[in-house]
Amino acid sequence: MAVVGAYAYLAGVRRLRRAGHSWPLARTASWLAGLLVFAAFTGLGFARYAYVLFSAHMAQHMVLSMVVPILLVGGAPVTLALRALRRPADPRVRGAREWLLRALHSRPTRLLTHPVVALAVYTSGLFGLYFSDLLGALMRSHLGHLAMVGHFVASGYLLFWVLIGVDPGRRRVPHPILVLVHLVAMMAHGFFGLALMQTTTVLAPDWYVSVHPGWASSLMEDQKLGAGIAWAFGEIPAAFVMGLLVRQWIHADRREQARLDRAADRAAATGEEDDLARYNAFLADAGRSADDRPRGR
Repeated sequence: MAVVGAYAYLAGVRRLRRAGHSWPLARTASWLAGLLVFAAFTGLGFARYAYVLFSAHMAQHMVLSMVVPILLVGGAPVTLALRALRRPADPRVRGAREWLLRALHSRPTRLLTHPVVALAVYTSGLFGLYFSDLLGALMRSHLGHLAMVGHFVASGYLLFWVLIGVDPGRRRVPHPILVLVHLVAMMAHGFFGLALMQTTTVLAPDWYVSVHPGWASSLMEDQKLGAGIAWAFGEIPAAFVMGLLVRQWIHADRREQARLDRAADRAAATGEEDDLARYNAFLADAGRSADDRPRGR
């Protein structure tokens, strides 16, 4: 998956450059870095320990659900695809670009990109997996383990795409709401780590008892280590995302102010009132009308 993702992305960048268009190098680097981290934590030696040690599994979970999605979202793959994919020669034929646009404007996409829905999908991978019998059941199957890995990456990508993504298809949500959603996600993440640290029973004992290596610490000590990783790991990625949100908020305010200034300049050049002036005049007229009404006793 990492090789295919890198090849497809670089092919899109190459097609853009052949057509005389540029593509930010930072986006390419972010996408490739995300795929590299994804490959390292799922295909190298560390991934083998994630099967037998809860602490290694938790470290893999945190990286795949936070670091990898943030890097992949920074690559803006949907924007690249929309610019690189070619339209079919026959306008009656719906090509890959048309299907992608149809998916982006579909009802399921609008539902999934709602901030509350994206937050619920993300947090379900924390509480729903570890505070039920689902972890042991999935660990006993290779397909189950792959499903966990897929959920970690997909749920993290969905949340951070809603929060800091630049691709089309996302809901236009005011930045104060996005900041609030991110704060709630941070609190949920911290509460999950704290609840896990206070757990006095071994999670998924039917699995970890049978595979726990003899050279490792006890099951409970390893679980406490994993809980500490879950509690402390999200601080740096969360602070990074918060910084991006604040930066986007400032840029959005500057663009809006520039738009208002241009509208005011056009109104001054043509002798017409701008929207703000008309609105102020409307409020003034409404106030005078209210003052002119007869007052009852």
